Amino acid sequence: MIGKMSPILAGTRNYHWEFVRRVNVIRTDMETQSVYKNPWGKHLHFGVIPKVERNRWYKLKLIKIGDRLQGSLDGKIVFDVRDHPNQHTGPFLNYGRIALRHMYHTAIRYRNLTVYERNPYSQN
Repeated sequence: MIGKMSPILAGTRNYHWEFVRRVNVIRTDMETQSVYKNPWGKHLHFGVIPKVERNRWYKLKLIKIGDRLQGSLDGKIVFDVRDHPNQHTGPFLNYGRIALRHMYHTAIRYRNLTVYERNPYSQN
């Protein structure tokens, strides 16, 4: 569904991380990023990081354990937030879909995409 936000925002249970947001109406000297909880549209994080270098590979990692969400780019944590279910935005999302979204003015290629599920009570 190219160009449509509805698969990510409307009725889909997910944590939505826009990790490189290059659009005309926001900063162009930095990379902006945003984290939302959907379908409630609850904004959990907005931040900036230094501009990423073009034409090189980066390791992107999103970790969710209980009510905690942590995102990193090449091992550097770029956000660490908690989801608060008592703010009328539904329960912690322990299941849902994974959405990868490309903003316009970006061209991103993924390789070795892996999704792991770990028991939050395990010792590993």
